[in-house]
Amino acid sequence: MIRIFSGPVSAYLRSFVPELAADSFSRKWIDTVFPLLRKNGAHPEPWLEDPERPVFSELVAPEYFEAFILKTASVYAGMPMLQSVPRAYRSSKHPLVKKMKEDCDIIWSKVLFSRFFMPSKDIFSFQTILPEEKTAASTAALSEALRRVNNLGWSEDAYTILSWSDSEKNEGRNILQNLDFDEYDVRGEEAAKYVYSVFSKALRFSLSGGTPVMIDLAYGEGNGVQSDRRKA
Repeated sequence: MIRIFSGPVSAYLRSFVPELAADSFSRKWIDTVFPLLRKNGAHPEPWLEDPERPVFSELVAPEYFEAFILKTASVYAGMPMLQSVPRAYRSSKHPLVKKMKEDCDIIWSKVLFSRFFMPSKDIFSFQTILPEEKTAASTAALSEALRRVNNLGWSEDAYTILSWSDSEKNEGRNILQNLDFDEYDVRGEEAAKYVYSVFSKALRFSLSGGTPVMIDLAYGEGNGVQSDRRKA
């Protein structure tokens, strides 16, 4: 399963390392990364690193996430989306995805492949270790990426976009729990809409609480699309 998360870095890291190590690593990481970004002209916005504060967390099936990446590449190239995405599909092998990664515009080549989004009104991208090496960007960059994909692919309003993950959630749960994945292809457009909607919700949560957005590509052993919004 893949987790799309917004909250304190220490809360995110507790999926990988023990609690004390997560708290220590997050403090050291923030103390190191913020000065480097500011030195290079970026303006990251600090957040309250309290692991007990509310978080946004949604789990999505890998096939759904791959469909989203393929959709972004399709709208980037002005090409139609695949009608279905097979099990264990890897969008990174698709020629349109490879072409998008080579673009000089970081929104297409970096941001849409980032796994960590730091609160900031500036658009930027950078490499970091959290806890493994990954591409990171700002929430402003994520917002711009989602805006482009919607404008080129759907041109839908915010209410409709947020409803996509609600209408698809039960279907996603049924797929994961009841169907034989070896013989099942997810519907590409619907799956892409679902993940886009979850991203939009995570970004809205981030902007309202000033927390980063993170993507965990190998989270847990869940067997359904789940939600976790802890109350303060």
